[in-house]
Parts: sequence; C-alpha cells; structure tokens
Amino acid sequence: MENKFSILLLTSCLILAFGCKKNESLVKEDLANDLAPFFTPGKGFRHVYTVSEATAGFVSFFQSKDLSATDDGKLHWVYDRHNPFSKSRYLYRSTINASTGELLPTQGKPVDKLADNYQWYNNANDINKGDRVNFVPYTGNLYLSYQSAGGTFSASGDVPRFDYLDYSFNQHPYIYANGDVYMSFFETGSTDIARVYSRITTFIWRNGIKSKGAGIARQLWNYRDMAIDSLWHKAISFPAGNNGESLACTFDEHSIYLYDDKGKVVATTPFAGRKFPTTGDSYAADIKWYAKTSKDMKKVTLMVADVDRKEAVYYYSTFSIDVATKKITVLVNNASIAKTPPMDFDLDGNIYYGSYPEQQGAVTEVIKVNASGGKSVIATNFIGRQLVEKLYALNGKVYITAVSTATVKGENVTRLTLLESN
Repeated sequence: MENKFSILLLTSCLILAFGCKKNESLVKEDLANDLAPFFTPGKGFRHVYTVSEATAGFVSFFQSKDLSATDDGKLHWVYDRHNPFSKSRYLYRSTINASTGELLPTQGKPVDKLADNYQWYNNANDINKGDRVNFVPYTGNLYLSYQSAGGTFSASGDVPRFDYLDYSFNQHPYIYANGDVYMSFFETGSTDIARVYSRITTFIWRNGIKSKGAGIARQLWNYRDMAIDSLWHKAISFPAGNNGESLACTFDEHSIYLYDDKGKVVATTPFAGRKFPTTGDSYAADIKWYAKTSKDMKKVTLMVADVDRKEAVYYYSTFSIDVATKKITVLVNNASIAKTPPMDFDLDGNIYYGSYPEQQGAVTEVIKVNASGGKSVIATNFIGRQLVEKLYALNGKVYITAVSTATVKGENVTRLTLLESN
C-alpha cells in the first residue's frame, strides 16, 4: 500500500526536478493524508488512484493525456506534470489494478524511450499546439506522435516507428484497434477565383505500407451559379474491418453519407443536420469528428460536434455503423451542450460529460445523454473544489481525472486523482 501512495507513483518515468530542493520533512505519509481531497464515496464514483507530488514552491500541475482499459482488469494511464510559466513538462505512465488500485509493473517502453533524441513537448511545431501521446485502443501499447528532424512528423513507442507526410499537413495520426494508422482530414481550396472545392482525404499505414483511404473531392462553391454545396460538414475516415478497407462519413442538413475508398456513396440515412451559414470568412461549418471501433472491428461509433458560433453552444450527435452491412443508425441527434466540458462517448452512442462548479455552492455532476437524446444525472455532489479535467468512457465504465492542490507542512502539493463509476 505504501507504494500506491508514493510521491512519484511510477515505475517508469523521468527523474523530476524543478531546480529546487524539496522539503525533506514532507514524507510519503504527509502526501497520503488527503489522497482524494473533497471526494465523497458512495455517490456514483469510487477512488482508484492518486498521483501526488510536492512542487518545491513552484507552480506545477498534473494533466491526464490518455487512459486505456484492458480485458485483464488493468488500467493504463499516461499523464504529465508541467509548470504553466515555463517549458518544463514531464511525462509518466502507470499500470494500475482497476479493482484494488494497486500499482503494477508497467509494460512497454519507459516514457523517455518512446522516441530517440526526443524531449516531451519541446518538439512541437503547431501540430495542434503540441505533441500527442495515446494508447492503441483496448491495449496498453503507448505511442507518441511528434515532429522529428527535417520537418517530418513521426510516431513511435510501443508500436513500430513510422514517418508520415510533412509539416504542411499539420495532422496527428490515430491508431485503431486493428493496428492500422489513419490520418483523416477535410480541406477546402480553389482552382481559380470562381471555383472553390472541398475534399475528404485519408492516408492509411498498414503493415508499414502507405495508401490512400476513403474520401472524395467535389466542387463546394461556384461563382457563376452563386451556389454552395451544403454537403460538407467536414468528415472522418475509419477502418471498415480488419482487411485494410476504409469508409468515410459526412453529413448535411438532410442526410448522413457513407463513402468507400473509390469515392462511391455506399449508404445514406435521413438526418436533420443544422444548416450552416455561408456568410463570413469560411464556407465550411465548424465541425469536430470522433470515432471509436469495437475490439473486433465490426462496429464503428461516431460522435460529431457542431458549434453554433453565435450562441456558443455545441450540438452533439452520435451515429453507429455496422461495418458488414454499411447500415447507419442515428443515435443522439443534436443534443445541445453549452461550452465544451470534459466529455466522451461509448460504443452504444451514449454521451457522458461533467459539469463543474463555476460559482460558490454549485455542485459537480456527471450527465449521460442516451441514444434517444434524454439526459440523466448519473452522479452528483460527489466531488467539489477541484477541477474535473478529463472524462473517459471505457468498457462500460466512466472514469474521471480531477486536479487539486493543497499545502502540507508549508509545502505546495499537486495531485491528480482517478475515479471510476460504480
């Protein structure tokens, strides 16, 4: 139990120092006194694990980067600690027994060996404002995507290293459960002043070989006809099984469209999408897409966030796709959620998000939006006075990470707590 609450709580990590000697009187037991501060058990969540670190008088915060749950009852967690006023960032990974909260030996590479000649977060070149680290779904295999020498973007770690494209694409890859590496993006451009086109483009790396995936290009706007194609609410591409095939999905205010790797429409279904305005400096709606697959790759669930720029409200929808039949099922349909709280979705299309106190006396809640669009509170008033910073829906459970700080024996202490739904 003592190892569970040690200062570093890690088996493979970088040696931490912010250039200042820590208070030697602050021992492990001091840090363990308040492992889940402001947490009330029995209200929908239970405490799994807490990372604690004395900060030696500096401002320092933990931040969860990704979480994965495996069938053997283990949680695989990657997180970092940083000083918001400097470039100092340190990356960690831990393996935890989900039932007991016991720290287990970490499999895979130490975080300082994920890439050669690399320092976490110091290689970023506007690639979504930072380097990224993720687990391959349903596994404890960790990979890092970053800018390597010569402006090439690379990924490596517990997966074979691959180099992909150049800085002009400014994209992170995503590795799906079958091991295929995807980079999917939407772009607009013009062939001349009178014509604007839009394009869904996908690149796939499978067994080390790069190929083009599902996508299509078409004219978005024509000056002579003064007509705009309403189809493109951006798009996402994803694997269609285990054999290298891919599909791409997009929608408009009438329907959802599914394309194969030849640009052919293979399925449509009615959908009351929001029509986006054509005024302003963009002809494309402000859309964000997310995808999850089942472990056997037979099912794909998508979540799309459509922002209302004027009202500052996101409209969230989820769709499921049967890979074999290409059937599209609309689940959540344009559920409105203010701002962008910690959020995730499961394979059944349910959306979970956390609301956190913004004023004195408010309570923290975790809310579920089910496939019919109804909202229900699954936990309330179980934690307070700290920031719920991430939420993960994994294997039928909801996990929350929460940040807190305290002063122990005059020493600043920062914590990152992992909670699991009952």
